Amino acid sequence: MCAKKTITRIDEFNQGLVEENRLPVLLACISKDDDLEWVIHILEHVGQRLWSRIEIFLAIDDLVPFFMEKYGFEGTPSYILIQKGMPPEYMFGDISEDDLFRFTGQNLINNVARGKP
Repeated sequence: MCAKKTITRIDEFNQGLVEENRLPVLLACISKDDDLEWVIHILEHVGQRLWSRIEIFLAIDDLVPFFMEKYGFEGTPSYILIQKGMPPEYMFGDISEDDLFRFTGQNLINNVARGKP
């Protein structure tokens, strides 16, 4: 099963991305005032469905501005799919589990078709 990792420090995320043989990463940036429990529920279910193909990181509140600047987005909730050798893919706003699964799965499939892992 794919475990969701809540980021408490920037170096946790940066360390995770530089490991060899890294799976693609789905980064969810949310505020506690967003529907936090629902977003966590969605992330856990998407992680279960894509358990061997993706890692999920969750950034809440204090860390979100760092990722907004790094990846050039505004507002939460935001979902960023980061794959080695590929530009990030983005999805914004309130979404359903099926929407996030389709977004993530389709981008993984497209990149495999382009010859990327």
